[in-house]
Amino acid sequence: ASPMRTMTLQRLCAEYAAHAARYYVRADKSQSGEAANIRSTLRFLLERIGGHTAIDKLHRRDIIDFVQAGIRDHDWTRGYANAQLRRVKHMLRWAVEDREVLTHETVAPLLNAPTVQPIRGGAREADQRHVPPLSEAWRVMRRMPREHREVLTIIAMTGARLGEIIDLRVADVAAAHLRVAQHKNAHRGHARLLPIAGEAEASVRRRVVNAGYVPGARRFPPMRMGGVNRSKNRLRVAMARACQAEGVRLFSPHALRHSVAREVRQAFGLDAAQALLGHTPAAMTSHYAPVPAESGRMAAAAIADRFARLSRA
Repeated sequence: ASPMRTMTLQRLCAEYAAHAARYYVRADKSQSGEAANIRSTLRFLLERIGGHTAIDKLHRRDIIDFVQAGIRDHDWTRGYANAQLRRVKHMLRWAVEDREVLTHETVAPLLNAPTVQPIRGGAREADQRHVPPLSEAWRVMRRMPREHREVLTIIAMTGARLGEIIDLRVADVAAAHLRVAQHKNAHRGHARLLPIAGEAEASVRRRVVNAGYVPGARRFPPMRMGGVNRSKNRLRVAMARACQAEGVRLFSPHALRHSVAREVRQAFGLDAAQALLGHTPAAMTSHYAPVPAESGRMAAAAIADRFARLSRA
């Protein structure tokens, strides 16, 4: 029998989960969050369709029903539902192109399962993330304990992700930037250099001194004895209290990354924001920093002025 005919969904999921565990790893060889996300997706896929189902017996409708069940039974948002669908399609492409246990003809109908569309797709939209202006963020950060304030200051001045900062080691500090080893695309071999200046650089240098210049030491060590790393939850709790005390709408540490992107794009353009955030596609930067509404109004005013001058001429 050919591999295609003997391949069950359970076997394919098990092989792909093992591949994800090896592929999605950080610089220290620990698994990234995507490996866990894939395992969660595959568990739900097996629950919905059944592990003993042969791959060549799957239909496009089965994949659509898998997504709709998540929306109906687990209140998936549209973005989350499409992310789950992408992971399943990635597995099918991997089985054809890398593993070569399926044929293009087998998976082509499954890959044509449509993404969930706005409004008519039946899934709710995710709550809009509150992105504070940096002036508002500074007010909140001033109310936080120093051990948290230092982390957020670096994020607010560099646009880094929270995990990138709390995982930094002394050896990651270079002349005018940080070599971020534990970042989102590390498994793809992408380098991430984070420029630092001003208070962010001063904070980094202080932390290096405190760590005794030991290359492997964490710059932001755990805040409890025996801790593996710094708790993100403790920081979020402190941020929630500071937001309440300052009387501003709650925002997350990741929202600071959006705040920085918007400020930089408005002041220096899309290319500068893309370089600072470390994005490869400019479209991702545009997601973080949409075109400011003021740009359209300024353009309209400039065109109106141009026509007025032409009319007078």
